[in-house]
Amino acid sequence: MTDDRAIERAARSWLEAGPTEAPDDAVRTALLLIESNTQERDLSVPWRAHPMSALSRLATAAVIGALVVGAVFLATRPAVSEVATPSSLPTIQPSALAVAPSPVGSLEPLTQVVTSTRYGYTVSVPTGWTSTPATETWESGTPASVGDPAYDAYLGGQARLSIVSQPLSLGETSDEWYRQVCLVNGGTLAGCEHDVTFWKPIAIGGQPGLIDIDGQPAPPSVPQGTPYYDAVIAVRGQGYAFALDGNVDRPMFERLLATVTFREPVSPPVDHLDTAFTSPLYGYRIMLDQSWKVTPTVFGRTNPLSQDPYADTIEVTGTDTEIGVSAAPLGHRTWDQLLAQLRAAATGNVPPGCEGGDPSTWPTISVGNKQGRVQVACNAEWVYVLVGDRVYEFDWGNTTFEGSSHLQEPDFRTVLKTVQFPDAG
Repeated sequence: MTDDRAIERAARSWLEAGPTEAPDDAVRTALLLIESNTQERDLSVPWRAHPMSALSRLATAAVIGALVVGAVFLATRPAVSEVATPSSLPTIQPSALAVAPSPVGSLEPLTQVVTSTRYGYTVSVPTGWTSTPATETWESGTPASVGDPAYDAYLGGQARLSIVSQPLSLGETSDEWYRQVCLVNGGTLAGCEHDVTFWKPIAIGGQPGLIDIDGQPAPPSVPQGTPYYDAVIAVRGQGYAFALDGNVDRPMFERLLATVTFREPVSPPVDHLDTAFTSPLYGYRIMLDQSWKVTPTVFGRTNPLSQDPYADTIEVTGTDTEIGVSAAPLGHRTWDQLLAQLRAAATGNVPPGCEGGDPSTWPTISVGNKQGRVQVACNAEWVYVLVGDRVYEFDWGNTTFEGSSHLQEPDFRTVLKTVQFPDAG
């Protein structure tokens, strides 16, 4: 700012005269200079938009007042030759006009280790912090705000740490998940493409994450005017959001994130598929691990569109995954007609965007010596194989949304390669 020296010279001459309050013309000049100088936009735009409240507007007025006082104060310091610009000054809230205390927990040892079985992580917080586990699920494609029951919350004094997680869709990359989270929280396609590029890196449990809100005043759902930090990471098939608000600072946020550990992914012994199961009703044969539990169905499906759970059930030990297998006649329809009907049937029974998209985009994979089509959902997938006039369905379903607890999708497809159909010999 080129006119800073003019403010300094005016302030210095005024101080030398020994007055006890600022002259009106000096205040007007300072305000005019502040308003007439443009500031660079911070390209690290948060993916949660926060409208400016009345309290925020009051805080902005306090900032302008503090800048005028600060300019006068800095002018008397012999080691400073230039007044700090507004862009380099901290945002000052009304409660911070006095000397603020050190952030709660900034110097406390993080000795209390807590574990989330729902989301599959551990984190260390100061001793005495209370925890409130999440009671709802953060569904894919839906926004989540601090204070939602989908968040685990850890509270100590004037600080709160909030953590939430959801599984990535099958085949979804980290960058795709970051953009999707940005979009469901009110961003535009072009805006989120830009914002995610400029989010800054931050370490979370030794893994590379991104900080998307870096100390801005908190949104309405948390204490107004306090610093707010939010970081996201996609790791091991799960997407996480970590938020810290209250009487806090960036170093405290980084200390908490450094203690995070993510649960190791479950690795069932798919390389030991040494036990054969042949379905009494459907006639297929499949190789399984001997520890997996199989419950054959006693009733057969008569229509591939029916919702009757007439499937052989395979429980994958050590995971939350069940594999279901059934078969039914194709009936008076073509293969393409059936796929379209299956997509339509799913549309009303799963969250938006989880029906698999247009059947023409469904992947083709090997199932034994046949080719199957995969309808990919958000926490499941269904594989359909046409063998003669019968349609076989292989379901990969999970009882929780903890991606690290699943039989991983590539392992499920490895199991499908061992299938033999009745007419395959």
